[in-house]
Amino acid sequence: MERIASFCVDHTRLERGMYLSRQDGDVLTWDIRMKKPNQGDYLTTAAAHTLEHLFATYARNSAVKDGVIYVGPMGCRTGFYLLTRGLTPAQALQLTVDAYRFMAGFEGAVPGASEVECGNYRDMDLPAAKAEAAVTLPPRRKEYLIVDGYNMIFAWDGLREQAGYDLSGARERLLDLLSNYCGFHPCELIVVFDSYRVRGGTGSRSSHNNLRVVYTQEDESADLYIETLVGKIGKNYAVRVATSDALIQLSALRSGVLRVSAAELERELERTNGEIAAVLRRLREEAHHAAGQESPLRALDPKSNPDKEEPI
Repeated sequence: MERIASFCVDHTRLERGMYLSRQDGDVLTWDIRMKKPNQGDYLTTAAAHTLEHLFATYARNSAVKDGVIYVGPMGCRTGFYLLTRGLTPAQALQLTVDAYRFMAGFEGAVPGASEVECGNYRDMDLPAAKAEAAVTLPPRRKEYLIVDGYNMIFAWDGLREQAGYDLSGARERLLDLLSNYCGFHPCELIVVFDSYRVRGGTGSRSSHNNLRVVYTQEDESADLYIETLVGKIGKNYAVRVATSDALIQLSALRSGVLRVSAAELERELERTNGEIAAVLRRLREEAHHAAGQESPLRALDPKSNPDKEEPI
């Protein structure tokens, strides 16, 4: 019989990490290798089983759940497979990192760990699963998001329309949107505006709330500024570049940083606005509930109970 594709991978060369194993049409198979193959160190079945329940639960409830096809352990007990459709490599990586952080910090009953829900529910080991997830996580690095400002403005419908009659207003609106995003998802966010054709332009560096704003100088394109910055920080920090500019995308890939398209960042902002709205709703509900709770001291105050008879 013909040897299947996964057996054609040279396992003697594999290290711990996340790899794109194969692509079948629009389906991507990710190899999340938690253990170096054939070195005698493997996931226990109980840890792998627990991780499977946690990983699948997180992925199926994530913001990108519609792009998740399958999550499951490798039979060799060295890691997991993740199959996605419609997710960019950056989204698949972020989902995996977020899932492992969730698993490393999980407390409580393991989802689906009952006789009704699982075929071997006793074979679970949450402490071991949490430990394996924790050592698999990359060390946290300072996160940067570099945004090509005009690229976003002219790619997003609402901002593009406004820029037609009020470019300055469109810039301010973009900065406000990004500031809200940065407040909810803390990172070092740098917005670069291209002043390449501004005669005599000296460029500027300023702040807008929690953002750093850069206007390039004459004869310095945003592409060049971002490419130079990525070259300086790309190896030492977790960097994403938001642009639909092909040249910047290529530069980002060469530097090993993650590229986010204008459309992807717009969707991220929309999800963040939804998350912020949900938090505000919950806070309002909690405040309303707290206001409706009668203080026990209030009941003892005659002034607050005018209908209550005074003792003789």
